[in-house]
Amino acid sequence: MQLVSAATSEGTLDDGGHGVARFRDMQHAVDRLNGDIFWAPASGFTAENSWPNIFGDEARSVFGPIPSVSCADGMPLHAEVHGNRIEPERTPGGGVRYVHQGFDGREVDVTDELARCDKPSLANTDGHPCAVNSRLIRPRNPANDVEWVALCRKSELGSRLTGIDDYWHASNPGFALLGLIGFNRASGEVVFFDGSDFARGASRRTTFDGSRRYAPPGGKGYDDEAGRAVAASTWLYGRRVSCETCHDNKEPWIVTPHLKISRFGYDEAARDAAFGVDNPLPLVQPRSADSPYRVIGTRFTKLAVLSSRTFEDPSGNCTACHTLTTDWTGNVLAYDAVGRTNPAQPYRAFFDRLARFRTGFGAEEGGSRPWMAPGVGPGVGQGRHGKVDDADWARIADCINGTSQERCGYRPSYTACPAPESEATFCDTGTSPRVPCTGIGDPNGPRGLSVSVSHRAVEVDATGHSYRLAEIRWNYVNAFGDVPTRDDVRFNLAFRASDLPETSLEPIPAEFPDIEETYDPWPEQTPRPGGGHYCDFGSFRAKTCHRFEADSGLLILNNISYRGHVRNTAPTPTTKPRRYAVRLPVRCGKRYLARLVPKRFCFDRSGVVPGSIDHLAYFDVRCDDARQ
Repeated sequence: MQLVSAATSEGTLDDGGHGVARFRDMQHAVDRLNGDIFWAPASGFTAENSWPNIFGDEARSVFGPIPSVSCADGMPLHAEVHGNRIEPERTPGGGVRYVHQGFDGREVDVTDELARCDKPSLANTDGHPCAVNSRLIRPRNPANDVEWVALCRKSELGSRLTGIDDYWHASNPGFALLGLIGFNRASGEVVFFDGSDFARGASRRTTFDGSRRYAPPGGKGYDDEAGRAVAASTWLYGRRVSCETCHDNKEPWIVTPHLKISRFGYDEAARDAAFGVDNPLPLVQPRSADSPYRVIGTRFTKLAVLSSRTFEDPSGNCTACHTLTTDWTGNVLAYDAVGRTNPAQPYRAFFDRLARFRTGFGAEEGGSRPWMAPGVGPGVGQGRHGKVDDADWARIADCINGTSQERCGYRPSYTACPAPESEATFCDTGTSPRVPCTGIGDPNGPRGLSVSVSHRAVEVDATGHSYRLAEIRWNYVNAFGDVPTRDDVRFNLAFRASDLPETSLEPIPAEFPDIEETYDPWPEQTPRPGGGHYCDFGSFRAKTCHRFEADSGLLILNNISYRGHVRNTAPTPTTKPRRYAVRLPVRCGKRYLARLVPKRFCFDRSGVVPGSIDHLAYFDVRCDDARQ
């Protein structure tokens, strides 16, 4: 517990004017003395900004700046058929034909359409999974532990890729889907943005132009009106795509042979040298079953079903390097990785559809399956050196399905939001997914709490009471996740006023406002007689209300940001503690007992999580020369 008492200063805390400072009421005094520092992050909702931009504001508060995306910056993802690379070539009529090119550069075949490929995408369930010349992008990011990956995906609603136009040519800038993933390696926080207003199909229109640079959700910030206008029509949030269902194994990006990564996509050394690429994805391993992994997006996660669990492979074959889960990773990726098909619905239907797009060459050893093998790990065709046998796979499948009689070591895939000044909590084997295991703690809290009271008199309304000016100060650095512009923590400050005691003894903790009394006041709460709420109704989603109760002497200030960080402005980057300060008039003849509480805006189903460490301060306002 931190308990401090006040120092007294001489006339240094007035509002900058001359003579006696005068205020209409307490709310006016709080506003004038502090400026607009009472506001919740990501709360500037207007109809023009729309939900995608609010989603971007939430993500920016957690991850820092979000990069813009240009598909032209990406690495092309080629398709292959029977071990040969497909290169769309323009025809005189304005369409394309598909040149099949061997790893030695020879032309092997030319076709007018493409129905199957060796390594179809396991994610593209809304379009043709053999799409040619999609692009994978790794935008730069200034935050140390934050990585971003974008995918500009060409796609087709049909059973074949045809050549009636040059859409599939590498130089055609059109894309049907745009996705962006952000991940913080230190904190385990992940965010998924989706721009997939899929318009490719019979109309032959595409949604995204690869020659353009698209503003991120939320633009560059609250004041980027042009960027926010573009982002509102680019990114989706109302029609949610269930990204978290597939990206459920503690890692944000899914690596399959579809990416053609060297050693992971080819069996033959010559083909690997010609067609394989260096891993374009940031390395985030090792990540264990206890690693933090939390999806950001208030509206997104309220709709999500985050019930996936990780498990330990009882056979010892498949979880030494990575985690498996009871959701998509286990039911789809794991089955495909060992060359099997999940017989259970709805996954069987997925595998049946996938089989219609995969060549016979791709389905055989050396083509694309199996692409994981015990003792070897990634490597197409490595299964000839040993496959997971049927008995061991049955044990793994029982853990995936939840039917195992063995110890599977289940743990929730998704972890909870850590409060400020908290330690990591871990889930025991068999814990329910709803148990709030964080996998990581946040040791950062307020430091240097102090109070000063000025001799300078101020006037509040016409009550005849004498007031002085008090300032409560502290320092705080939001270092969670190592993001210099992180802005997801605010403070609440609760005061209780009582008559001056007859003795100068320090108050006991029970006399201070308790932790529940510092919770956010809301308009629907009925104030006690003589009290009232003062709320900011300009914010649609997160109202910032203060509460003043004359009869109980209770005063609550809500959503305090650092000094100078006024509403809807970007925080200045820093790795050092920021200065926080709140000024308010205090009545002569009173003792004030204050509790300071930091709270994290989690932007998930956790809501707002307060700290639980006591930060207490008290001060006596004697004013012996004034009316009491």
